[in-house]
Amino acid sequence: MPIDPKEYTYLWKDRIVSHPQILGGKPTIKGTRLSVEFVMDLMRSPGGTTEYMLENYSGLITREDIKACHEYTKTGAQLSLGGWEKLQRDMDEQERLEERQWRDAGYPLWEENASAG
Repeated sequence: MPIDPKEYTYLWKDRIVSHPQILGGKPTIKGTRLSVEFVMDLMRSPGGTTEYMLENYSGLITREDIKACHEYTKTGAQLSLGGWEKLQRDMDEQERLEERQWRDAGYPLWEENASAG
């Protein structure tokens, strides 16, 4: 079954993507089957350098892709797509809880102030 580009979830600056049909939805470098996890494991291994990656995966990976993998992992983004969805739900719930607490304490929310003025 062909992969529909519209089904990609862009996770990091148009370079790191997730698609359910590619490596089970693991974050990968767009247009490849190289997972962020794989790239970072290679970079952490003895002799794992950017030059090594560029030489051995020529045509598949660029210096910018490697940098995107580093930046992506620095954000703690080692979560699977399902993990990201759960994290987003949890963050949304926390935001709603904080809004309720502010309202209950009698503080108006910014949106309420903006529409009143």
